[in-house]
Amino acid sequence: MFYTFHPEALREMIQASRYLRDSNVQLAQDFLNEVERGLKGVLDSPSTWPYYRGNVRRYLIHRFPYAILYNVKSDHVLVNAVMHLHRRPECWKRREVD
Repeated sequence: MFYTFHPEALREMIQASRYLRDSNVQLAQDFLNEVERGLKGVLDSPSTWPYYRGNVRRYLIHRFPYAILYNVKSDHVLVNAVMHLHRRPECWKRREVD
């Protein structure tokens, strides 16, 4: 199994990383490492993480107030959002998730 990013989810991850990099390069790298760790966990066991809304599941990223929202497809995981938990947490709902 593999994963793909919704274009907006990829943009969110990059923007968060750049924001963190502006204050601390190591913090930005730590964030990306935690996202990668989360994606690995999702791929290893995609049905483990709880449903968030409808058929969208949520993995909470360690150390950072972010979550990976994703759908399990027949052959891959679609990452719908890398969502900050306190800033516009419902903005991903406008995206096509099915």
